[in-house]
Amino acid sequence: MVVSRSRTSALREAWTGWPAAARLLQGSFRRLLVGQFLGQAGDGLAQIAFAQLVVFEAGKGATASHIALLLAVTLLPFCVAGPVAGVVIDRRGRRRVLIVTSIVRATIALLAISTVVYRSHAGALLGVLLLLSTSRFVLAAKGAALPRTVEPDALVVANSLSGLAGMAAAFLGAVGGSTFVGHSVVAGFVAAAVLYSLAAWAFARVHGLGGQPAVNPGGPGLPPRAGLTDIRTALRVIADTRDLRGPLVAVAVHRMLLGAGFVLVVLSADSMFHLRIAGYGLALGVAGVAALGGTLAAPALARRRPPRTWLPLCFLPPAVACAIAGFSPVMTLLIASLAVTAFSFQVLKVMVDALVGRASPDALRGRIFAAYDVLYNLAFVASGLLMIPLWHAGRTRELLWLLAIGFLLVWAASTAHSRSPKRPSART
Repeated sequence: MVVSRSRTSALREAWTGWPAAARLLQGSFRRLLVGQFLGQAGDGLAQIAFAQLVVFEAGKGATASHIALLLAVTLLPFCVAGPVAGVVIDRRGRRRVLIVTSIVRATIALLAISTVVYRSHAGALLGVLLLLSTSRFVLAAKGAALPRTVEPDALVVANSLSGLAGMAAAFLGAVGGSTFVGHSVVAGFVAAAVLYSLAAWAFARVHGLGGQPAVNPGGPGLPPRAGLTDIRTALRVIADTRDLRGPLVAVAVHRMLLGAGFVLVVLSADSMFHLRIAGYGLALGVAGVAALGGTLAAPALARRRPPRTWLPLCFLPPAVACAIAGFSPVMTLLIASLAVTAFSFQVLKVMVDALVGRASPDALRGRIFAAYDVLYNLAFVASGLLMIPLWHAGRTRELLWLLAIGFLLVWAASTAHSRSPKRPSART
């Protein structure tokens, strides 16, 4: 028994922390990571091009309502289609979903170019709306497929590498795109289409990702009743499984508070320094670099303490940072508070990705990750909508303190929840 425990401990140690990264960067996981990187770099370019169109070419500069529109149009459509997408991810090959959706993204990016050329603002909005919605579809499929490519004990490191690739790609795409989309939005969409096509090529080289139906559901289509039953099954599993429910709520609430801080920085950069698109790019860049740091730190933190114990702690640093910035809301402290919040959120997200991937049954993982993505996106949209009635150039100090209070309240509630004993499921 002692030998068995020692061997199990040694195996777990071998798959935790950054020393395990070199062993993971091979085979299917590496190819999945390459496809994710290319696709999210395209997303970054498309997002900054969309921001140039919607927020800064409207003629009145950045406002809370413009940014809320950007967030809503970008993220809400997938929130509606997400549950259905989860069913498709589970019932059709995940590799096929990744390839086909990447090709669709490249096509939509090219169509978006034509709407810009012909000065169809509404058409451009529709094109990029579809483009970024399908991108969320790809990320949900990637989340469901990733646990098939690594050992269970390696999920924290694997999700850290995935987060590192995604954040680096989005950072390079958005910040790099902000240097030229102000002169040519078309160039941003062209570059995005190329990157999406390369992502499809990378995904085509990945095998063994699962998602094939165990039985034929009855032809090429999916019966609506069967799809609704699948969605209800996944939601019931989430509601009845504490190891899924708690982490998903934590990441959604933290994401909403992070989004509020992000919007506050963008609005302050525009109103105080008239940075316009550069301010949006600055906020994205700071959040991206901080998230990169959080991704690098997560495996080392998980090596010291179990992932679940970090969930409440990730709400404390943002509370302190926002409170300090509230005493002197200059641009430097605003940027610092956003960086601390983004760092903490990314640590939390890496831990939650691993916990959800480990606790989800493989047959339901696509639907569960789609529900995860819906919560993730709705939280960011909610933060933008929340800032519409609250924002005023003279209220920056009060809004920072309000964010600090929010983080503290969630930390207290999350700590109390983590200490409460587990209850048996009401359903068997």
